[in-house]
Amino acid sequence: MQKLSREAFVSALQMFALVAATLIPTAVAGQSLDGIWRSQGYGFVFDVHGDEWNAFEVTSTTCVAGFTATRSGGPAADREATFTIGGRRPIYIRRSGSNDHKVLHFDGAASDVRIDRLSRMPAVCDRPTADTPANNFEVFARTWAEHYISFDLKHADWEKIVAVTRPKVNAETGDPRQNSSELNFAPMPATITACWSCSSCSSAHFRWRSADIGN
Repeated sequence: MQKLSREAFVSALQMFALVAATLIPTAVAGQSLDGIWRSQGYGFVFDVHGDEWNAFEVTSTTCVAGFTATRSGGPAADREATFTIGGRRPIYIRRSGSNDHKVLHFDGAASDVRIDRLSRMPAVCDRPTADTPANNFEVFARTWAEHYISFDLKHADWEKIVAVTRPKVNAETGDPRQNSSELNFAPMPATITACWSCSSCSSAHFRWRSADIGN
């Protein structure tokens, strides 16, 4: 067998380096998380650019800004990237067999969330929902209508409950700037309570919390 000359070996090595230099940027670009992602369930849409992760809570009629996170780690054996919410709670992005499908895991959560790439933000986000009591109630009502799964189990007519409760919302309802816990948020907890009027109020799938009123 004829031995490979040094010149031929060097030439082949240079060719390999040239091909690798061409392919590697493409592979890296293909792994980029940059873009818009929607969660399956939960109502999240994520706008990811570089080290910044911006969440939006989206329903069929509303769109409000949610949490933000910053990249805090690169690829590892069990994840593609790590972002951290508020400098405390990490979220992990894991591969899912396609550059257009990923798996999102919130640290401490019992399950993962699949996220799928979108070509653009949902149209409802072209005009973000204004922060008013009426709009906040709409966000709450639509989020539950589209994502809570136990209305039948709780024997609750959610649309009826919302229709009865909506007239109680006014310009003074739920304004956290009043720093009062007295009745500002009453319509929304009342709506939740009505949902369990024929069943137990015990559930591990929700919690009512507001930093503005100390809960």
